[in-house]
Amino acid sequence: MIGWAFALNFYRHSTKKREIALLSGLRNTGFIGIPLCAALIGPEGALFAAIFDAGVDITIWTVGVLIIQQNRRFTFQSL
Repeated sequence: MIGWAFALNFYRHSTKKREIALLSGLRNTGFIGIPLCAALIGPEGALFAAIFDAGVDITIWTVGVLIIQQNRRFTFQSL
């Protein structure tokens, strides 16, 4: 929500404000998160981090597609 508000305030007339809002809210958690959890907690932590990362990926490919589209209609063709 903070990224969305930031993009609306500072990039009001930009065509990329939806992309900025999406990228500020949904970031890549796999490259740092999974090894860090494995180092701190062990294999069980890495498993939980991988499950969380899978949820983030699903969110990016469903909600993210809806945010970027102009007409905000969900179709399987858009995925």
